[in-house]
Amino acid sequence: MNTKNNQRHQDTIAAIEAVFFSLLKEKELKDISASELCEKAGINRSTFYDNYTDVFSLANACAEKIEIDVAEQLHTDGEFAWIFDYIKTNLDVFEIYFKLGMSKKTADYKTLFFRNGVYAVAKMWFEGGCVEPPERMGEIIKREYRKAFGA
Repeated sequence: MNTKNNQRHQDTIAAIEAVFFSLLKEKELKDISASELCEKAGINRSTFYDNYTDVFSLANACAEKIEIDVAEQLHTDGEFAWIFDYIKTNLDVFEIYFKLGMSKKTADYKTLFFRNGVYAVAKMWFEGGCVEPPERMGEIIKREYRKAFGA
């Protein structure tokens, strides 16, 4: 039985993700096909489709994993420089993440507004070469959050 906790299943997912990330370094998301991914990962298309609806659902699952990893980092509530420190320490992961875009998980209006704002600022900072210090970026986010939410 192929359950999500089964080691073979986890290895298959890891292989799919590894091939997907290597393809994303060469191509845009829209140019990656399930067929190509399956061929390079050495899996059947049915295995891919047992786990994902299409390449875009794989992209969403990968983006959500990265977001969960970021959220699990130790940090002080109300401080935001840690996000930029984490990006700077994991540039290769965020090169992929910004190609994928944010996950499509649902949120309330306030959370969605804030998530999109931080994402846009972080992506702009990343694409500009991470020049400003993380502390400065954290202060920008903090200031704008206070303005928007009176916190």
